Parts: sequence; C-alpha cells; structure tokens
Amino acid sequence: MQAIGAGAVLAVVQGIVSGLGSQSVFTFQGTNTAGAHGAFVGGSVIGGIVMALLWLWMAWKNRAGRPWARVLSTVFFGIMCLDAVLNAIGLVAAAARGDGLIIVSGVIALIEWAVGLAAIILLYRPESGQFYAAASGRGYPPAPPGYGYGYGQPGYGQAGYGQPPGFPPPGGEQPPAPYGQDPAGPPA
Repeated sequence: MQAIGAGAVLAVVQGIVSGLGSQSVFTFQGTNTAGAHGAFVGGSVIGGIVMALLWLWMAWKNRAGRPWARVLSTVFFGIMCLDAVLNAIGLVAAAARGDGLIIVSGVIALIEWAVGLAAIILLYRPESGQFYAAASGRGYPPAPPGYGYGYGQPGYGQAGYGQPPGFPPPGGEQPPAPYGQDPAGPPA
C-alpha cells in the first residue's frame, strides 16, 4: 500500500508543477491572460488534490479487503494509462519547444503511472487474492460435522437431503442453529 501513498504524493506534486508550467502553455496558445493563467493553476492544483484523494481512498478500501476497490483501482489505472499516452505526447512536444516545467510535469506524470502499475501488480498477486477472499467472507471456516452451508444442506430441515441417519433426533430436539441464525427459527 506504500505504492498507493506514493501515487497520492506524486499526484499533488504533478498538479502543482503542471499549474506552474501553464504560463508557457498559454503563451504558446496565444491566450496569455492573468485570469486564464490563474484558473489553469487553480484547476491543476485542485485536480492534483482530487487525484491524491482518489489514491488515498483506494488505499483505504483495498487495505480493508474490499474486492470492489481492487476492481475500481484497475479502472482508475486504465484511465491513467490513457492520460499517460497524452502526457507522453505532451512531453515530446514540450521537449521540442524546450519547455522545462512542462517536461518536469510530464516526467512526474509518467512516474505516477509507473507507481500505479506497481500498485496494480501488487493488488493482483496470489497473496492479495487470498487476503481479499478472507476479508470478504469467502474464506469462512468449515461447517461442523453434519452441517453445511447453502441450500439443501444438513441443518436446514430437509430430511433425506444429506441428513445424517436418525434425523430428526429422537425427542424432537433440534440441531444447533447454523452460524448467524436464531435457534428458535424465523419469527411467525
């Protein structure tokens, strides 16, 4: 999860550097006004903060073992891949112009992409799959002898479907209730 924290830091730094480098972008486009420049700087910084918050949210939910967070992290990484392609193109154009801050911003964005790739690789390792299975309840303990999980299993009152011999017990005793169920049965 350290990779995700590094991605959050890089997102903020990239937003700030991108905003600071915007002066040359506006000069190149011919829209070099103070209002446009200020709006771009503010938008870049806010965008970096939003990206950092997304990184931290995914770190929090993945650390909690939420399988959907692993999938959403993958979707975010796919979007980041598209952004990396655009940053690579911008990096080549900035290098042709000799624009230092835009080059630095593009390099930071590509490093952030590499950190995202490392995080995705770590999220899909076999050990991670075991962690998500255990955290989501798919790694529940085995049922006690004579009882099982699921429909039609012993303990659910369906005689003849896997019930042990002599079920129901003499005297009308009920077997212990499966995990999480009321022994008296559902309310009438």
